[in-house]
Amino acid sequence: MRRAGALALLLFLAGCASAPAPPPAAAAHGPPAFALDGRIGVRDGEHSFFGNLHWRAAAGGDELILATPLGQGVARITRSADATVLQWPDGRSEMAADPEDLLKKVLGFRLPLGGLDYWVEGRLDPHRPGEVVRNGEGRIERLSQDGWQVHYLAYAGTRPARLRLRRDDIEVTLIVDRWER
Repeated sequence: MRRAGALALLLFLAGCASAPAPPPAAAAHGPPAFALDGRIGVRDGEHSFFGNLHWRAAAGGDELILATPLGQGVARITRSADATVLQWPDGRSEMAADPEDLLKKVLGFRLPLGGLDYWVEGRLDPHRPGEVVRNGEGRIERLSQDGWQVHYLAYAGTRPARLRLRRDDIEVTLIVDRWER
């Protein structure tokens, strides 16, 4: 449970945001800034985790709180320009220079934590190449970046509300229940 919980938490740290209708040009290219409440499901072939999340992302850093479906805290992750810290409910903490390093240390493999915050907003990470496929309404249907396929399954107004990410044997489902800007 600890390993799967950390995976889910780190996934959200990387990003869970929305694409506001349509963002100002500066915001569309700048770092994501949002707050959201939602649910996450992660399967990596051997392990799975399902839980609730609360995530605040800003230019200066992120804070992600992951809980079980019944609301019991699993972990808290904070990310700044200098480090990412994962704090367990018992007070122990793990630290790394970036979120993907922390994920590798805690779980044994890497996930796209650096791009997920952009993807959840419905845009590519501008620092890496990728592809976007739009539907007839101009909304993103799916994007591909760093070997990940991100499918946008539902929108709430103009914002992504349900996403599925896949790469190899890892699948992540993210459902956003509430966005704040």
